[in-house]
Amino acid sequence: MKGSVFLLKVLVVDDEAFVRRGIVMETDWAALDCMVVGEADNGRSGVAAAKKYEPDLIISDIRMPQMDGIEMLRCLREEGCRAAVIFLTAYSDFSYAQSAIKLLASDYLLKPFEDGELEAAVGRVKERMDLARKERETEREQKLSLSMLRAGEKSKYVAEAIAY
Repeated sequence: MKGSVFLLKVLVVDDEAFVRRGIVMETDWAALDCMVVGEADNGRSGVAAAKKYEPDLIISDIRMPQMDGIEMLRCLREEGCRAAVIFLTAYSDFSYAQSAIKLLASDYLLKPFEDGELEAAVGRVKERMDLARKERETEREQKLSLSMLRAGEKSKYVAEAIAY
């Protein structure tokens, strides 16, 4: 994990204060190249926090008062939020997992999860993000090379400036 060129901004949403604080305080976020930017105690405040902090990753309980995690993610997806989401739940109800998959959740962990399980899930999310970022960079470089071939060498610096 170490050596990544970017810090992942993390939002933790769970109605159980003990669980939420445990995730925030007991996880070695620095070792995962992550930083917790906010917390929320239900889906409604999770939506507000996601708008405010624009996290790259949301770690959320599913069953919460006021608005559950599935509905929170549905609202965020409708508003264009592309954050990765790891759902945590004490319920192994298949319909929750199915809804999470439809909303493009990255992972689904059952509480209580084992030591290292959350870290492994975050690691998988980071690997997918790193791969996607590298693919976008390669695509950008290919487009730049193509535009340089079309424009000729004289406009090489202009093309590089535009791409930058």
